[in-house]
Amino acid sequence: MLTILDSERSDECIYFTMLCVFFFVSVYMITCRNNASISNFGGGFR
Repeated sequence: MLTILDSERSDECIYFTMLCVFFFVSVYMITCRNNASISNFGGGFR
């Protein structure tokens, strides 16, 4: 990963994307569990 700069850059991009997805999924799950009124928004978001 340190030898090729391009692969390092792509790995960093993939890591950032996975982190964002994980964050949004976590917030989405917590929000759905705490507030049932947002279930309509979740259905529309899907």
